[in-house]
Amino acid sequence: MKRIELSEDELKEQKVSLKPIFGIQPVSYIKYVYLSLGLLALFLIFFMPGLIKNGTYYRFSSTPQGASVYVDDIRLGATPGLYFVPRGERKIVIKTPYHELFSQDVNVKGRVWGTLFLKRKKDFRADLNFNLTREALNLEHENTASWFQSDEGYSSHPVPPLMTSLIKGYYRSPQNSSEISESDLLNYHSSLLRSAYRSQAYKEWLESAVLLSTKGKVLNPKSYLQVIQAGIDFLKENPGSQDIFKEFYPLDSIDLPAQQKTQSPLTIEAKSLVYQPLPEDPLKFRSVGTLNIETLDYDVYVADREITKGWYSLFLDDHPEWSLSALQTLIDKDLVNENYLEDWDGSVDMHGSREPLRYVSYPASQAFCSWLQDSFFNTDEMIVRLPSEWEWEIIAKANGLENGDRPSQKNLGPLEAGSFHSGKLELYDMDGNLWEWCENGFGMNDSFLYNTQSANTKSEFMFPDFAVRGGSWANNPGQVELETRGSQPASWCTAYVGFRPLLLVKR
Repeated sequence: MKRIELSEDELKEQKVSLKPIFGIQPVSYIKYVYLSLGLLALFLIFFMPGLIKNGTYYRFSSTPQGASVYVDDIRLGATPGLYFVPRGERKIVIKTPYHELFSQDVNVKGRVWGTLFLKRKKDFRADLNFNLTREALNLEHENTASWFQSDEGYSSHPVPPLMTSLIKGYYRSPQNSSEISESDLLNYHSSLLRSAYRSQAYKEWLESAVLLSTKGKVLNPKSYLQVIQAGIDFLKENPGSQDIFKEFYPLDSIDLPAQQKTQSPLTIEAKSLVYQPLPEDPLKFRSVGTLNIETLDYDVYVADREITKGWYSLFLDDHPEWSLSALQTLIDKDLVNENYLEDWDGSVDMHGSREPLRYVSYPASQAFCSWLQDSFFNTDEMIVRLPSEWEWEIIAKANGLENGDRPSQKNLGPLEAGSFHSGKLELYDMDGNLWEWCENGFGMNDSFLYNTQSANTKSEFMFPDFAVRGGSWANNPGQVELETRGSQPASWCTAYVGFRPLLLVKR
């Protein structure tokens, strides 16, 4: 192709001409091109956004704030917030823990024109009714206690503020039809302290203590001083907790006692109570005197050995609802698991068997104690129950034998109840054979939060685990000491856990 070079003057003289379209001259159709482009721009600006996103922007709000907003089962976010809801019949749900669910069917309107600049907006408010049942509070206690015993968590998965959320909801909700009273809330809060193990759990507990002191309101100077004083009083009563509190609580200027646990004296008396409905397996309660607890006005006796299959068979005779024939019902009620009485041979008469009972759950051991009290100690002057951890340890130490003194049973299974180690109090098998259920729930810091009042105060709230003590045949000698603490869920039935009851006789 030949290259043509033009001068600057020649370039200025060049003209571009539009060709006719279907015989229409450019001077006629060019104005329609401009008009079409203008109309297209107006359509894209004023109509297209409304066609693509036809609906209403709702300003969602609720009391309490922070409730989740769902439209047709799709979560949009939390209140307060501005969220788009498509046009049509929609189901709007606003919910938050501990409150009744708010649900409403709404015919959402829409607009096509001008939505890019003038969005269609509408307010939507829900006042949620606080409604917490006692069963739900128990489950919440279990959930919170589980978190309190866990690790610190991390930035993307921190320990959730379950307790503070509950307290805020209780006091700040405009409507409250809960069956939970303020005293229930205080008991829930105080009982959780025994489950707190990590510093983050303590921070959550202290923050909720502030909310309780102000009844969910903003902290003021008076309540701030009250919380500080309450913290100081707690540290003085429980000096062992200083190690965790010092991470975030100013301890330098507080006059606190030395970190040591007190021990209650034990008065030992040489007497016992013997019951012999099974001549070959009498149930003996040995006196351990009086545990020096202000709230406990009883002489204390403890079974000299773990409960045997022979004694449990008497219980089953009177309470067939706990027999293996009712296993599925017991499992459905979460009273036992599928291993309940796993080694129980139904073809053999267990009456008189001295084999220690195992594969027994915490509720089953409590039911046995209730039966024992009703059958043999049917008086207001006597109480039969499981020992608390604190009672178990004091009694075991007074008995005077350690786990390391016994021969190894590993892989041999438990021995016949009362086979070895009677000790000073004539109590057998406190240092092995089977772990033994204790009455209290398992809080990780119970050992250093020890005090005589809280050690024997029963909480009405459930724990995720309950304490066991003493070690079993599966532990090597010396592996488990009398101070060693164990735990397992209440419904678990294992080859390693049994129990022995405590008898309290009113003075």
